[in-house]
Amino acid sequence: MEDFKINKQPYLDLKDNEFKSFAQVVGEKGTDNETYRDQATFIAAVVTKTSAFNIALSNAEKLGGTDRTKAKNNARKDLTDALKELVDSLEKSAQTVANPEEFLTYLGFTIAKTSGHRKTGKVKPPVAKTIISGGKGWPRGKVKIVFQSDVPAEIKAIIGKYSVDDGLTWTNGLISTKMIAEFYDQPSGKDCQYMFKFLATNNRESEWTVHIPISVF
Repeated sequence: MEDFKINKQPYLDLKDNEFKSFAQVVGEKGTDNETYRDQATFIAAVVTKTSAFNIALSNAEKLGGTDRTKAKNNARKDLTDALKELVDSLEKSAQTVANPEEFLTYLGFTIAKTSGHRKTGKVKPPVAKTIISGGKGWPRGKVKIVFQSDVPAEIKAIIGKYSVDDGLTWTNGLISTKMIAEFYDQPSGKDCQYMFKFLATNNRESEWTVHIPISVF
């Protein structure tokens, strides 16, 4: 079973009124919901703390003042703590339900898959953000490519190959352990096609990229 966790940052980053609305939805969907009977106490706490935050927020917005702003901030912290206790309980129960992702997201939360899950998932091919060959003081036969990955911490190396005959034959042997890769002794003066793939943790490999055309200086 995949290991799912709730991503707390999206709701923690909400502005006060949006945060209040988010918590209200959590309480409304969870209250008297048999699916979340084990979380009933935590959901009730969210409802109570949401009501207190709503009052404090309204006072701060309408009347202002340092004391009311402080009271509003304290009420938000109390609500945040109540949500954290609910999240902890949900994540624990999710390990025993048939559809953990639906169980965790129904109340309004979003999923953050753990790093352990990501490290066993499929790795997408490299994205060549910029490609450079030539310029003032540029040595002949040098190609510089800046690669991107959605999981850079999991990338161990980039391997590549090139063709000078539109992909009929390929020359292997290109390798870089950096996402900003510099390759020397490339076929100077040629219009080449390059392909690359990632080597990642746990002996994983991405698919090859599509052909990347480069005019080598």
